[in-house]
Amino acid sequence: MGNILVVDDQKIIQRLMRTGLEMENHTVHGAINAGEAEQAFINNDIDLVIMDVDLQDEISGYDVCEKLRQHKEPNSFCVIFVSSHAETEDKIRGYEVGGVDYIAKPVDMAVLQAKVATYLDNLQRMRQLHDSLAYASSAAMTAMAGMNELGVLVEAFKRIATCSGIDDLSAVVLRSVSDMGLEGCLEVHGLSEVFLKKLDNEVNQLEAAILSNQRGMGRLVQFKSMMQINYPHVSLLVKNVPRDNHDLAGRMRDNLALLLDGVNYKLDGLINEERHKQRDQQIAELVFALTGRMEQLDATQRNNQVAVRMGIENLRQTMMASVIGMFLTDAQEKDIAYVLNEAIEGVLASQQDIGDAQAALTQLVQKLRDVAAPHTSH
Repeated sequence: MGNILVVDDQKIIQRLMRTGLEMENHTVHGAINAGEAEQAFINNDIDLVIMDVDLQDEISGYDVCEKLRQHKEPNSFCVIFVSSHAETEDKIRGYEVGGVDYIAKPVDMAVLQAKVATYLDNLQRMRQLHDSLAYASSAAMTAMAGMNELGVLVEAFKRIATCSGIDDLSAVVLRSVSDMGLEGCLEVHGLSEVFLKKLDNEVNQLEAAILSNQRGMGRLVQFKSMMQINYPHVSLLVKNVPRDNHDLAGRMRDNLALLLDGVNYKLDGLINEERHKQRDQQIAELVFALTGRMEQLDATQRNNQVAVRMGIENLRQTMMASVIGMFLTDAQEKDIAYVLNEAIEGVLASQQDIGDAQAALTQLVQKLRDVAAPHTSH
């Protein structure tokens, strides 16, 4: 269970949220202004802050959040903003100061309880991951000291060339972003799905909303320390671009754009490959279905041929028996037998032509069966 701070200058709303969260066995502290919030945050090991943006104070909830982050590591607690305003600009502002989500008033308690549980679980996993990766992080920083920005790009492009799927490709991009000292997340558009990717955690709701909203705003969108680069198949959102070093920020922007250009080209190839696989599968299914139909037709026509030949032979015997019973002269019987045999032979000759066509059909069915077999065996 978590240690939660609720900051809202309306005591009724604060009490409702406090009651709902305490029902989930959380420890809840309350504050109605910036001073109380900062004091409660310092005195208690707070895991999660629910912050009203529109405080009736000299500073906003965003400013209070920035003050709180001066007392604790940014990734050691979560902030959920609550406000009657939920425009894109408000969400970007919340994201900039470190928020993980933005809930519009009036607050649905069930939604709040679910989100709090999710972010507390993520926070616990992040703490465990931070402990287990402490040595690895130190080793990575040592290695990076001898690697320049161009080296990061060269290594990234080498790995991109060997990637065979979106997961591998996303991992390469996010690792390269991290190697540049930046934090970022991705929105990747596959053939029929959209994927949200982050290096060591899940993309939170606020990041997902910003990625989606800014995707159609051009190739590059930059606001203070936040930057988003968009390509047809991939968008990258970076939250900590250096603002006090314009040369470094410019190089990072150019390098990231170059990296995403290569990733977009690779994704184009992967998507086309997937599209071709789907088309081949559809063709195989069609061939399989067609083969089944033609096999049925082949069997039906062969049975019909046998039935026709048997019917003709029965007709010949019946008519010859009838002729014999008419007490005709030998010459008359021979004439009738000759005419009858000629007619029957003509019919049989036409059946031979049909038989040749039937043999060709049988060969075609066998070829279709051979084509369909490798696909249906999977």
